Amino acid sequence: MFKAPSPYSLWAAVEGRLANNQSVDLLYHRAIPPSYAIPTLGVEAFPNLRWGQAFFLYDWNKYGQVYGQAVCNQWNPFHDIRLNQVIVTLFRQDNLLDKPKEIWPVSKKYFLNYTCH
Repeated sequence: MFKAPSPYSLWAAVEGRLANNQSVDLLYHRAIPPSYAIPTLGVEAFPNLRWGQAFFLYDWNKYGQVYGQAVCNQWNPFHDIRLNQVIVTLFRQDNLLDKPKEIWPVSKKYFLNYTCH
């Protein structure tokens, strides 16, 4: 009936760097820098379940460049300031239930650093 807590938490940030060097949040389509902090609730880690599944099932080595180009193609025709770079970062925090949450280690992995053409 009850499930043991997950041994880790996962979340992502998709940062865009514009031609004027401004940072934007491409995952949530906001004109502010993305948050790299762990979400308070797991459901806040991604805009929806489909995005969450995509980030962790996606073969970034094989299709990362395709994703980067698609993001650039979706941004640039509709905005005055050109998107120059797409940076996808995935985070993992081990849930050490015997220690205070503030000291649980967080590791990050850059899955994509794409320069728009």
